[in-house]
This record gives sequence, C-alpha cells and structure tokens, in this order.
Amino acid sequence: MAGKDHTVSAWISYLLIICCLSACNGLTKAHVRMEQGDYEEAIQLYEEHLEKHPDSLEARRELGFAHLKAGFPDPAIAELESVLEVNPYDPDALLYVGLAYLDRGSVDEALAVFQDYQNRKQPLLEAEVKHQMILLEKLSDEKALDQAQNRRIFVEQFEAAVHNALSKQEAIDQRMLEAGGDGAEGGSGGCGCE
Repeated sequence: MAGKDHTVSAWISYLLIICCLSACNGLTKAHVRMEQGDYEEAIQLYEEHLEKHPDSLEARRELGFAHLKAGFPDPAIAELESVLEVNPYDPDALLYVGLAYLDRGSVDEALAVFQDYQNRKQPLLEAEVKHQMILLEKLSDEKALDQAQNRRIFVEQFEAAVHNALSKQEAIDQRMLEAGGDGAEGGSGGCGCE
C-alpha cells in the first residue's frame, strides 16, 4: 500500500508542476528553459515576453544571456547594451556583455567592460571578475585567444568561475543572516561575543 501511495503522490506532484508551468508567465517558462539548457527555446520565449512587456530589463538581460549561451554574441551584445543604456551599472548585464564581446573576438572591448565592472553587493563575484580579467589579459598577450574555439572555452571557464564565486558569496551571505550578521543580535554584531 505504501508503494501505491508513493506513486499517487508522485503523480500529484507531477500534475501540479505541469499545471504550474502551463499557468506561469512566459518569463518563468523562459527561465526554466535556460536552466534546462534549451537556449533557443528560451530565446523565443523571452522575445514573446518582450513583445508584451518591451520595458522589461530582466527579460532583455536574460535574452542577451540566452543569445550568449546559444553562441550568438552579436544579438547578445545588442540586447545587453540596451539594458546598459537604461541602467549602466547593472552588474549582470556588464558581465554578460563583456563575455559576449570576448566570444565575438573583441578582446579589447571585453577588457574595457571588465575593467569597469563593479558589484559591491557581491564582493567575491567582483573579485573573481577581476581575477579572470588578469587571465584574459595574459592569454590575449600570448595570442592564445586568436581562435574562436579557444575564446569559447575561456568564456565557459570564466562563466563557471564566476558562478562558483556567486555560490560562495550566497553561502557566506546566508551564514551571515543565520548568525545575525546585521548586528541586531545581542549588540555583538552576530559574532557570538558578549
């Protein structure tokens, strides 16, 4: 009987997910497609969302990222630069447009973007971008990025390193919240001191 209950429970969960996805908006569906690695479907869904919501910076930024992930740096740059026209300090748009320039082969433009990159809310992420920029400068000087395949590999490694830094930053932020890192706990700044 327990096996049957588990099967029924699994089917109910599956049906709830299907219902939720069918009812959710195009932006959520596009995010799901991105997570699944279906970048071309995500592109289509982001474009459909932007037809209805042309001022959505989130959708435009994510559309640019989807183009980058799909291997289309020029449309990625166009979308991301339109985000930066409205919000020139958007750290995600800056990061992605730098990677798109690099993927396109515009190493000097990528370096200029990364030179100006700032993300004070996520210092580990900012530090990793600066670290990757140093590696990029070294590889550029050695002409190691002259081939598109090498640039694509570096873009993927850069993105993975930044994602790892983001995970570390989120873990630290979570620990700080749990420890009362806002200074509200006991007047000791959350460090446990009395």
